[in-house]
Parts: sequence; structure tokens; C-alpha cells
Amino acid sequence: MEACMRDIPECDWLQTWTSLAKSFAFCYNPALQPRALIVFGCISKSITDQDVKQLLRILVKALESFNDIILLEALVMCLTRLQPLLRPESPIHKALFWIAISVLQLDESTLYAAGLALLEQNLHTLNSQQLFDKQNIADVMMATREPLEWHFKQLDHAVGLSFKSNFHFALVGHLLKGFRHPTPTTVSRTSRILTMLLGIIAKPQRRDKFEVTPESVAYLTALVCLSEEVRSRCHVKHTLPRVDVAGGDPSAAGAATGGTQPGSAGGNGGNVRRQKSWDMLDQSAIQYARQSHKVQQHQERGSRSSVSNESNVLLDPEVLPDSSTQALVLTVLATLVKYTTDETETRVLYQYLAEGSVVFPKVFPVIHSLLDQKVNNVLSVSNDQIVLASVQSIIQNMLASEDASQQPLHFLQSCGFGGLWRFAGPFTKYNMMVESSELFVNCLEAMVETCLPVEETAPMPPSPRPYNLSSSLSSLTLGSPTDKGSSSN
Repeated sequence: MEACMRDIPECDWLQTWTSLAKSFAFCYNPALQPRALIVFGCISKSITDQDVKQLLRILVKALESFNDIILLEALVMCLTRLQPLLRPESPIHKALFWIAISVLQLDESTLYAAGLALLEQNLHTLNSQQLFDKQNIADVMMATREPLEWHFKQLDHAVGLSFKSNFHFALVGHLLKGFRHPTPTTVSRTSRILTMLLGIIAKPQRRDKFEVTPESVAYLTALVCLSEEVRSRCHVKHTLPRVDVAGGDPSAAGAATGGTQPGSAGGNGGNVRRQKSWDMLDQSAIQYARQSHKVQQHQERGSRSSVSNESNVLLDPEVLPDSSTQALVLTVLATLVKYTTDETETRVLYQYLAEGSVVFPKVFPVIHSLLDQKVNNVLSVSNDQIVLASVQSIIQNMLASEDASQQPLHFLQSCGFGGLWRFAGPFTKYNMMVESSELFVNCLEAMVETCLPVEETAPMPPSPRPYNLSSSLSSLTLGSPTDKGSSSN
């Protein structure tokens, strides 16, 4: 159409088409409105804050009834397309971050995919505006939602993930669910967003994005079972004794976590696979673990003089001295291992959990209930000797710590993350979906009417530069007929 318009004097076909699409998009019509929203998002060359506010009002109405998933998906996809066209200083940019998060909280697979695409586009847009070059993303986003904190606190409570307690782990908790999505595109997008966030949080301090810090550890932990680069840059530190559960000297054969020694767990393969009682584990191995804990507790805590690949350990008490952060790291690992079905991921996760049982003995009991069933299953049927060695080490260190003071549910709830393991699981018919949608409606309505005060403005002229579109648009089923023309400009 644009190619034809160049050769036809005073031709305004595209403007007419855009005007018609907009009129249908803003008018209730179950048959046409969703398609008109997609077309409007694809072909628009400019957008005003007032138009986006009108779309958000339509979103409020659609959420109130919550009986048309297609309309909700179309609205989110339209917002994803239009965001790069908004003026850079628009307050709507930051608001769209929380709108995307709230869409994820609805726990509906179709809407989750659309919300994740909106979140990726939002982060890409704000990052390209250099908003995070000198400011921490947590500070920027929490300041945005402060006027509506009462509403957002209820949304956090409904899913059991508190942004106020720990922004980074709350964000990761919402993204972990993407790994359980049935669509591979959404799974890969989840990894892409986590990797993007690593770069974003490293910007203000000019750090390497793989350096383990209290801010980055949430994203690194989420990626450790998927990214070979993360594993190579954020490794485990302690060696684990290779223990023969039938009896043997653990000091006779030590191997780094993840090493493979055929005789370590396979020599008595039948006994190992049937072993279910922790009381029957080698007592010398338990004593060895107790001594390891004593040495660990008396190690001097000093700041790392320099961060090399060797000193950059994912689970480091010196870097993560806070017990709640330690517990959240372990909970993310346990949640991932609870829901994964991939053998390679399982092997990696158990290796890091074995490391966690050594370096975080005081808080490790928090995840006992998450690991119980998986551990029993490994001891019963697993033939993977690396996994068996890691599980044996976990059990021995759990017994050696002899600390039952941490009550899992209570401790995670006190941190504001009682729902982390539950929300990050597979998509089901979420029994709180209606409640979440009602809370979302109240929050979004207050946001539109009180926190996004925009005046009527004339439509902006088409931007001479290419659209700042992220790859979040790659899964949209309708491509923009103007993309080719805009990119050539």
C-alpha cells in the first residue's frame, strides 16, 4: 500500500485504513473488535497517550466480565505493537510494565504468552531509552507503583510473590512459569527476558552481567539449568565425597560436583535404587558432613578482592549473607527441580542443591518439603549416578545440620514468597483467576484515572526512524504490512 501511495498524488489510503481500524477497535463488537485491535496495532504510524488510555479502559471492561479471552489477548497484543510509537517521556511506558506483570498473574496460558511479549517489548523500549543506565530497575519500577501500592500489595498477596520484599525474586517468580508453557516460543522468550534482565541490572554499577550479586542471583539461578554460559561463569565451589551407601570411607574418593565415577553409586546399584531410609546412610559420611559444616562456619568472611571466574560462585555466603535471600535462591532451585522433566536440567539442579546444603545449612530446611517427593523418587528409580551422588550429599548434609528451627511455609510466607513454588508450576485451571482479575480491574482502573493524567494531544507525525520493536513481536500471527517500508526508511 505504501509503495502505491508514493506514486499516487494526494493518496491517503493508509490513513483511511488506520482510521477505520481505530473506529472498529474502540467500538464493542465481539466479531470484529479483536481483529480490528490487531490491525490497528500493526498499521499505526503514530499513537497518542489518550488513545492508549482508551485501550486501557477497554481492557478494564474486558477484565470485568472475563469471558472473552480472545479480546483480552488482542488488547495486550495491540499494546505491545503500539508501545514503541509512544512519546519517550510518556508515563504510560512504566505503567505498562506493571500491566504486563498483572496479565501474567492471571495464570491463563494464552494471556501469559501475550503478557510476556508485552513485558519483553516494555523492557526493550525502556532500556533503549537508557532509563536503566544509571538507575536500578527495582527503584524505577517500585517508584512507579508507589501511588497504587495498596492495590499492588493485594495483587502480590494473591499470588504469594512480594515485589516490596524482593523485587528481583518476585519478577523471577513470575517468569519461571514461562518455562512450563506449552509453546516453545514462550519458553525461549522467558530465557531471553531473563538474560536481558541480567544486562539491565548490571548497567548502573558497570558490572559484568554474570557477576553474582544480591540483585543478579535471582536471574542467574533461574538460568543455571538452561544456560551453559551461566554454569561456566557461576559454578559450584565445594567438592562432594563419593560415598558408598553400603559403607565406605568418604575421604578415599573425592570428586567435584558433577564428576562421574562409575563405582560411586553403581557398584551396589540395586541397593542404591531401593534405599529409602536416611537412617541407613553411612555414618562416617554424616560425620564428614558435620566437620565440613564446622569448617564452613569458621571461615573468615571477607569481601572478594576481585571477581574472577574462579571466585564467582553462585551460592556464596559472603555475597549472599542475608538468610531470606539464601532461602529464596534455594527455593527457586527446588521449584525448578520439582517441575522439570528434563534429565540434564535435573542433574544440574541437584548439583547446585547439593552445594546449597553445604553452604546454607541453616536455611536449607526451608525447602525440605519441596524436595521430599523428588528425593524419594530418585532413591527409588534413578540410574543417574551424578544425581544419586548429589541426592546422597543433600541427605547427609540435612542430617548433619540437625536444625529443625526453620518452618518452610512460615519462613517463606514471612518473606512474602509463600506462593513461589505454586505459581511457578504448570498451567492449570487456577482457582484464584477470578479473584486476580478483580484485583487487576481495581488496580488498572485506579491507574488509568488517577496516575496517567494526560491531555488531549495532536497525533504525532510518523517517526522517520525505524520502529524500536523487540523480538517479542516474533510470535504474533499477523505481521505488519508497514514493517518493510519502515525498516527501509
